[in-house]
Amino acid sequence: MATVTIDYKNVTSNAVGPEHGLTEQELSVRLKRSGRLLEEMASERATGGLAFLDLPRQEGTVEAIGRFVERKLDGIENFVVLGIGGSALGAKAVYSALLPPFYNLLPKKKRGKSPRVFVLDNVDPEETGALMNLLSPKETMFNVVTKSGETTETLAAMLSAVELLKKAVGDRWRDHVVLTTDPEKGFLRQLARRENLATFDVPPRVGGRFSVLTPVGLLPAAAAGINIKEVLAGAGAMDSLCSSAAPAENPACVCAVINYLMDTAKHKNVLATMPYAYALKDLAEWFRQLWAESLGKKLSLEKKVVNVGSTPVTAVGATDQHSQLQLFNEGPHDKLIVFLEVESFRNEVNLPALFPEDENTAFLGGKKLSHLIRSEKRGTELSLLESRRPNYTIMFSEVSPRIVGAFIMLFEFMTAVAGKLYNVNTFDQPGVAESKVATFALMGRKGYESRTEDMLAKVNGVAPEGNTVRCEV
Repeated sequence: MATVTIDYKNVTSNAVGPEHGLTEQELSVRLKRSGRLLEEMASERATGGLAFLDLPRQEGTVEAIGRFVERKLDGIENFVVLGIGGSALGAKAVYSALLPPFYNLLPKKKRGKSPRVFVLDNVDPEETGALMNLLSPKETMFNVVTKSGETTETLAAMLSAVELLKKAVGDRWRDHVVLTTDPEKGFLRQLARRENLATFDVPPRVGGRFSVLTPVGLLPAAAAGINIKEVLAGAGAMDSLCSSAAPAENPACVCAVINYLMDTAKHKNVLATMPYAYALKDLAEWFRQLWAESLGKKLSLEKKVVNVGSTPVTAVGATDQHSQLQLFNEGPHDKLIVFLEVESFRNEVNLPALFPEDENTAFLGGKKLSHLIRSEKRGTELSLLESRRPNYTIMFSEVSPRIVGAFIMLFEFMTAVAGKLYNVNTFDQPGVAESKVATFALMGRKGYESRTEDMLAKVNGVAPEGNTVRCEV
């Protein structure tokens, strides 16, 4: 049976002292109060709110994705997602967790005849140009993903892809494009109607960073042969638990309360997520956006200036023991470390007993790599405790479609509870808007001409001539 276990003893005052740890009373009082927040969420859900919680139950979408994969991906060697932020991170997290490492390097037979999967989630010209030059357009399906249908970075990538396709296959370029966007509005929806392009819908009431369990994440996963029914089943099971369990037994409540209290009561305003499994690396990256964009807010629900939110960062065990652990152990007391661990790995490497006369290698012989990475995690945990640095562990019994679905729902539910604790709007992102306006102005988009001079004046005013260091090397 797939299980998720949360061990939070290392955030208690018994483990790291009262200055840095939470007392039983602090935890129990806040957990008890969070029961009211769960009731609020249930009421909102009953009236059509929190739509992301209903995503595990969408049989029609699963069937439609299955039909598309069966009919449209025969002969397709490359499935390329063009998106950014919530339109890319979730898809990448799901397939990188559930596909073998270096999946794209496997021959097609070992991939189960499923296509290679690529995600272009930036507008870097070298990366984009290199991928476009690498692919055979006749064997490629481009999945253009933007809920609004108007995300500049995604549309720029789409222009490059369509040009590539038109040169290679002419009018049949339409057979190599599928759009994932709003069901009614936006440029992509208009384009789909005009050009008769294949489409999948992003439910209007589901925000981009909560959309991984829509076709945004499910279509790329299914294209690669992942069992998306099991992903949704795991998410549904976690939703049922988080929606009904008492706060002290509710994993979403427990994690949200710990993260919130560590930030607001213990001044740990950096939330470092550290997976000790390569498969969970991109899920941690996905969570980083979810937490930052949902909770980093200037205004409270009452429109008072509060400037809240802890800063999420990611580290990877054991790699970042050799880069960030020094800071975690001896730097400012401003961090809460959350370990992600796997009980059972899908593959194992046995270490041979070579060079037994050398003490550097003798102790490794006959051991397994899983033993080593678990020992590395335990060693990191103990060193943090010695330095009075709070941490807790989320243990997953395995990495499977069901567990990945549960992971996603746990972290989404937890973020929604945390938004209630911080008393902010979890589902907007007003701080992103000004950057978009500035980009439009600087790129000369029609209707933004007046803003261009304003933007340049601000830059020149803040950074007068002379505040520059130029080096010729």
